[in-house]
Amino acid sequence: MTSLAWNNFLQYGIAQAIDKGVSSDTIVLVLLFPLVASLIAAARHLLGFQGFGIFVPAMLAVALVATGIKVGLILFAVIYLTANLARKITQKLKLQYLPRMALLMWFITLGVLAVLLGAVNLPAVSSLSDASIFPILILMLLTENFIEVQTGKSRHEAFNLITQTLLLAVGTALLLRLELFRKLVLLNPELFLVLVAAFDWFVGKYVGLRALEYVKFKKLLK
Repeated sequence: MTSLAWNNFLQYGIAQAIDKGVSSDTIVLVLLFPLVASLIAAARHLLGFQGFGIFVPAMLAVALVATGIKVGLILFAVIYLTANLARKITQKLKLQYLPRMALLMWFITLGVLAVLLGAVNLPAVSSLSDASIFPILILMLLTENFIEVQTGKSRHEAFNLITQTLLLAVGTALLLRLELFRKLVLLNPELFLVLVAAFDWFVGKYVGLRALEYVKFKKLLK
């Protein structure tokens, strides 16, 4: 291995992996995932956005990138509406929690299957027929989080949480699709990871009010 390869160990390893058949898109998404988590953490810690922690919006963002943002949102809407309808049906059956969630997933599967079978004839979701099963499964499995919040909070609180989670997911998904980030990750993976870690450190050191709190408490701060 040359000295240049040693100085760019990750870049060399990525090149080797791609030569052996590993998808460059997969490598890019893996390397960009820390950035997704960092941006979501910053949006919550610095700006004051609410949401389902880091994991849910981050996984949702990756799923939207894999399916396409427009198609992913359509699929999410179908899953969410199906889940809400299924929740009302299963509540009347008075089942225990886990069997009830399993039955809810049964209904969601029917909804997703209907979309997949119609994807060939519907231009709006035609690209869904080429999507991997994994982002679709992610969208399906995340439904439990959105259903749980509706049972434990008021409609207004649940709506705000779900809306802000979607905004975080869509915003980070748009950034993930930027060619600038994708090129930076592949050409300078070490620099990229160091910058993300430094950004996390900077965000973690901030102890002041969040941006939205300045707006909320504007009168009190005067």
